[in-house]
Amino acid sequence: MKKEYIIWGIPPDSKIEQILLDETFGLKTMDEALFFKGKCEELGARDVRIQVIDFSENPTDLFIKSININKYGNENNRNNG
Repeated sequence: MKKEYIIWGIPPDSKIEQILLDETFGLKTMDEALFFKGKCEELGARDVRIQVIDFSENPTDLFIKSININKYGNENNRNNG
């Protein structure tokens, strides 16, 4: 199935994380994403990361995984907090 690669980071002139590059830029593979992640870092972007959205996964499962992490980042510990 199709995967989408999104590069997030903090531009050199900002303090806020934002999307730096995505599919509209032409990212089609993880190799391309890794290459351009390095380019973003070379240009001064900080905390650069790649988000992969796998459209073969059930969207409900993705949502459940995201809410199973509590405010401290601990999984399976929703009642403590």
